[in-house]
Amino acid sequence: MLKVNEIFYSIQGEGHDVGAPHLFVRLSGCNMACSFCDTDHKKGIEISVDDLLQSISVGPYKFLPVVLTGGEPLMQPDVWDFIEAVRNVGRRVVIETNGTFPLRMRNRLNTHVCVSPKIPLKHVKIGYINSLKLLYPFLPGCGLKEAFELDCVADHIYIQPIDNDPKYVQDIVGMLKWSPGLVSLSVQVHKLFKLL
Repeated sequence: MLKVNEIFYSIQGEGHDVGAPHLFVRLSGCNMACSFCDTDHKKGIEISVDDLLQSISVGPYKFLPVVLTGGEPLMQPDVWDFIEAVRNVGRRVVIETNGTFPLRMRNRLNTHVCVSPKIPLKHVKIGYINSLKLLYPFLPGCGLKEAFELDCVADHIYIQPIDNDPKYVQDIVGMLKWSPGLVSLSVQVHKLFKLL
């Protein structure tokens, strides 16, 4: 069983797939208590993996990539069965996690893992990361210096200003002048254009 907060269609508003249509499955619950979080973690309904897969496999969205977000989706043990079920029907899965739970997949085929850490990066439990999304102002132990010292490998690093604050955007643009090309600014496009 999974506790689901909401299921919705939108464009991906941030990071690697920005601008592309996705189906979002937001799971309830989180092991963090971030002041800037926009999710009510207590809200949600219990649904079986099979019923959840069925509910996202009908209608016009049945071929879209599935974004698993939260809260913290990896804290629910049955999420792994859901991830495998989605991949087994040929759909891409994007996992948005804070990195405090290890990955439990045999392979990473057709899966994109985005870690947005809320704890010092040295405690992140995921080895290989497709995307590392750092919030700015940087949380303690979650800055570029720590990102470049990580043992794990990230294909790309994004810096995302909290609440799309224009001053933070200016800070990041200035910072990127001195950073290698694998670091990019990521604003929350869906909030800018109110697409959700």
